[in-house]
Amino acid sequence: MKGETYGFEWLAVWRPLMFWKLTAGYTYLQMDLRTDSDSLDTAADDAEGDSPANQIQLCSNLDLPKGWSLDAELYYVDKLSKMDIPAYTRLDLRVGWQPTANWELSLNAENLLDDRHPEFGESYDFQPSQIPRQIYGQIILRY
Repeated sequence: MKGETYGFEWLAVWRPLMFWKLTAGYTYLQMDLRTDSDSLDTAADDAEGDSPANQIQLCSNLDLPKGWSLDAELYYVDKLSKMDIPAYTRLDLRVGWQPTANWELSLNAENLLDDRHPEFGESYDFQPSQIPRQIYGQIILRY
C-alpha cells in the first residue's frame, strides 16, 4: 500500500479572567491510500475510513473560591465511514473540590448527550464498542 496523509491541528487557549480558561481545538486529517497492483491485501482500502476527518473540542475550566472547580468539555468526532460508525457529539462535566494541596474530590459525568454511542467498528476483527454514559466519583491523594 502507498499513500499520503495530510492535515493540521489548531488549538487556542484564552483566559478571559484569571480563574477561567477556555480552550478550543480542531483537527483535520485527510488520507489518500492506494493498494499496490500486485497486493492481495483486501483490507488495505478500508484504512482510509479508520480515522475521523474532523474533530472539534471546546473546554471550559473554571477555578472557583475555596478550592472548588467546574469543568465542561464538548467534543465532536466525525464519522468513520468504512466502519459504519456515525459522527457523535459528547458532553462531559466535572465538579471538583480540593480542600488541601494533597486531597481532591470530584464528581464526573461523561457522555451526557447520549446514553451510549459507538466508537470502534468491526474492521480488522474488532467488535464495535458502545461507550455508555458514566457518572462517577473520584478521590485523589497526592503524596
